[in-house]
Amino acid sequence: MPPPFFNPVLFGMELLFAVIIFILCLIIYLKTKESYQLTQHQGIRFFRDAFLFFGISYLIRFSFMLTKLFFDIRLFRGELGSLFILPLGYLSTIAIFYIGLSLVWKKFNVKYFVILGHIIAILLSILVFVTKSPLILVYIQSFFLIMAVILILITNKKKKSLIKTVYVLIFIFWLINLWAVIPGKFLAMEYKILFHLISVGLFGIVYYKISKWLK
Repeated sequence: MPPPFFNPVLFGMELLFAVIIFILCLIIYLKTKESYQLTQHQGIRFFRDAFLFFGISYLIRFSFMLTKLFFDIRLFRGELGSLFILPLGYLSTIAIFYIGLSLVWKKFNVKYFVILGHIIAILLSILVFVTKSPLILVYIQSFFLIMAVILILITNKKKKSLIKTVYVLIFIFWLINLWAVIPGKFLAMEYKILFHLISVGLFGIVYYKISKWLK
């Protein structure tokens, strides 16, 4: 039996959104496999891994949504919700970090930055778990994403416009998605549904452009 205050429309939208994004992430990860195997390009490797981490985070989010059907919704404001935040916070943060590395990997010692990225992702997810405040994750990841958009617009001027467009769309998608999943009191249901629709549309464009890029 659904928990009290259960909204079937919003639940169905979030569930469908999680499934669509997970499938698209998996397809992008598999589509770029051949390119990486042929070139061993580290930028492609980080790009692929970012979508793998992000896809897994949506698989966990899908499980989270299904679990809501069987538990009292109040648990998701306490211990059970906090437990899901740990892997979600880690995976989404490291995915953002890997997308950034795919752009600038030639300019840094990749090994140490990968380790640093995992440490930051772990510490951030623990901080959110301890404080039980998902907004911390939203604010910090939003800062990372805004800085990444500024970075790609200012640097890498010689890169093809198609590649830059893909990256900018990915970052915008992530920003919109972040603000769509914060606690319900912050956003009305109508806005959450609108954000989900925009996010799916953006991610569909990203998938199309990546497919075009790989041809």
